[in-house]
Formats: sequence, C-alpha cells, structure tokens
Amino acid sequence: MDDDSRHHLSDAEQELFHTLSQQAQEGDWTRGFSLRDLHDDPWELGVFNPDRVSFATPGDRRSKVTELRQLLFEVVRPFFIDEASWETLEAEITRLYTNPELCAFMEERRGNLFVVTPHVQFHDLGIVAAKSLEVRASLPKDNPFAAPDDPGRDQTIVANRVLAMLQHEAFEALTGLPVMEGLMMPLADIVTTISANGSARLTRRVLGREKVANLNQRTRDHLVQMTTRGGQLIMLAPSGSQARLEPVDRYSDALVVGEASRGTAELICQLNEGEAMTRRNAVAGLFLDCPSIRPDGQIEAVEAGVALCRDVWVPTDSNQLEYIMKATLRTGVGRGRRFGHEFRYGTTDDDGILRRHQLATLDRAKLTELD
Repeated sequence: MDDDSRHHLSDAEQELFHTLSQQAQEGDWTRGFSLRDLHDDPWELGVFNPDRVSFATPGDRRSKVTELRQLLFEVVRPFFIDEASWETLEAEITRLYTNPELCAFMEERRGNLFVVTPHVQFHDLGIVAAKSLEVRASLPKDNPFAAPDDPGRDQTIVANRVLAMLQHEAFEALTGLPVMEGLMMPLADIVTTISANGSARLTRRVLGREKVANLNQRTRDHLVQMTTRGGQLIMLAPSGSQARLEPVDRYSDALVVGEASRGTAELICQLNEGEAMTRRNAVAGLFLDCPSIRPDGQIEAVEAGVALCRDVWVPTDSNQLEYIMKATLRTGVGRGRRFGHEFRYGTTDDDGILRRHQLATLDRAKLTELD
C-alpha cells in the first residue's frame, strides 16, 4: 500500500483494528504469533473495513496461489500434523466425499455441505481445508465434490475475524504474507465472523452490540447468498472459540468445547425449512484433535486424533447442531491423540453423551432418512 493511501483509512477501520488487536492480545492469540500493522494490507483487501466480511484471492494474485499451495503442503503442513494422522484424515475425508447418499444430495439438490469440528486450536479448519483440496483434486470427474482444475473452488472457511490480525515470522519469511493471505486464502475463501464466545466477548464489549450485530448480519447475508446458490463446501467451528483446558476434579483435566452458536445453527437450518424435498444444507462432524501450538508458542507436528462421524445429517432445528457436536465428540472416543485429554461439551459437567431422546432426534435428521 502506498504512502498516500496509508492516510485514508476510516475511523471505523481504525476502530476495528484496535479492537481486534486488543482481543488478540488478551485472548492469547499471539502465543507464537505477532500482529500485523494497521496499514499492512499487501493485497489491498480492505482487511479492516467493517463493511467487508468475506475475502477471496484477487484475480491478479491467482498466479501466486499455486506457489503458495506448494509451500503449504511441502513445508508448512509437516509442522502441524504428522504423516500418519495426515493419511488418516485423507481416508476420512475421502470416505465423506464418496458417500453415495451425500453425493446424490449434492448433485440432485444442488446441496451444501457444512463440515464442523470441535476447534481444539484455530488452525484445525485450515488442516481440514488443506486435506479437502488434495482429495478434491484426485476425485473422479463425475463426483460432485471433484474440482481438478481448482480444488479450492466453492470451498470456504468461516473464521474468527481476529485471525486477520495474525502474522508469524517463519511463515511470513516463506510466503511474504500475513497468516490470512499466506496460509488461509490459498486453501479456501474466508468469511469472517465475531463469535459470541471466548475472547470475542471483549470485541463485543468494546465495539458495542449494534456494530457487532451489523458485522455478523453481513456475514449471515453472505453465507445465505452462497448457500442459496448451492454447491458449497463450508468448514466451520460452531462454538466460534477454541477449546479450553479446564480441571474436572483434583486428578484430571478436560478440553471443554464451547456450545454451538445459536446464530450458526439457525443459519444452517434456514435452508432446511419446509418440505423434505427442498432441504439443502447437510452437516458432517469431523473430530480433529491437533493442538500443534505448544504453550510456549512453538509449533510441532502432532500425532492427531482423527475420526469422521458415521452419519451425515440434515438438521431442521437449531438444537440438532448441539447434538451433532456431541456426536462428533463421542466419535472421537478411542480415536483421540496419544496422551490427549478427554472432551466435554459446554461445561466440565457435560461428558457429551447423548440421551435417548437426543439420539432419536438425530436419527430423524439423518441424510438417509430424508426421503
């Protein structure tokens, strides 16, 4: 960005920047990372423009995407997840994208697939998106998920807006870019949101309820427009915040996954109202336990826990997303990472076990029961 444009950022952009900076520092997002400067916008995306909630690689930068993807797969990925876990993730995503009922749903209804994770750490969705790219590039051309020419097409990560703040010295030396442009956007388009949970509560308090509501309404409107068009693959963490390690008793700790955001649940269910034949949003639960960022900020490859839920669902009620998240956590039992923690949902008192009526509700929401 040239010197002349450095002075034309609006008060609203500066306010959002300073608020996200405060959130990043108080919410421990800077562990191992640093923050970009207010004027650091190498692709002129309008990163801190509150009227912008979605970001895609500009057309004049598309030629760099191939180079960035090669760096991500060959150099960056091995820092985060070990080879055996990466292969397990490939098997699970391939199983998902070749599910015959799901393929028929996507093709015949021009459906959308939401892949949800517990969100142990913020890079989880990037790992899922990266493996999705690889799998989509190798699928047969008649598969509705196949995208051999551009495997990132119609693929989106819904991310906490605070991630737009982050830089990492080593990765920036490789890519020449901040985290969002250099590590995230080569894998997927990015749609930002301000969560109701975790450190985003600070942003809500500083910006005020009305401004945050306006930002998130733009996010919602954009996602509704995307999913109405159909054929979208969307990775998100319904809790909107990273899992917290909390004591359960004197002898053990557990990773507590935040409750699913009501707004996210309502968004997914919105296109599933009415008759069964008109429903278009499916949800798959993918358990991924891969805390690669150590407490000291160092990054190391993890022997991750990876497990795909057996079922795919088409939820019609916002409560069903909570049950899907619990089912995802239970799927990870026995498939978690070595020396990992047990998981809880919402509080340390909730072990995520689904009750009989909740199981019955999920059974009715299965994709296989749709017709």
